[in-house]
Amino acid sequence: MDRHETDDALSALLDGELTQSEAAAAAGHLAVCERCRGTFAGLRSARQFVKLAAQRTMPAGLAAELQRRVDASPAPAFRFRAMPWARLAVPALTFATAAFMGGLWVWERKLNASQEIPIERLMAAHERYRDEVLLASADPAQADFTATLASETQEDNKDTDSEDL
Repeated sequence: MDRHETDDALSALLDGELTQSEAAAAAGHLAVCERCRGTFAGLRSARQFVKLAAQRTMPAGLAAELQRRVDASPAPAFRFRAMPWARLAVPALTFATAAFMGGLWVWERKLNASQEIPIERLMAAHERYRDEVLLASADPAQADFTATLASETQEDNKDTDSEDL
């Protein structure tokens, strides 16, 4: 057979829940498949273990001893009933801490507002510089900036030299 029985099907076979034809097919598969036989044997031993475990009884004095220990256990160390102010103090302190942290954040933002960089002015200066110096006649995607700067620097030097004469 090319398909193995599922654990659910083997468990149903063990419990007698399969129809007669399903049980016969599963038993036929177990006869030829060692893997499924091993799974079936494991399920059978687990079932036997559970049956035996369910028959064990608690020693007579154990239940009474456990009940005595539960009744004698000390009260929890922290109870809201013992400290009624804690029901209000904990949320109030949490809110106060959050408000304080929010105030610090706003105050820090106001201090740093004067130190912010004027991005619009920087971008405008960058555009002017790029248009005038770097990309006067070159495509930015294909420009060789080093060559462009070198040639413009040489032209500027020639102009300056001719003006000095």
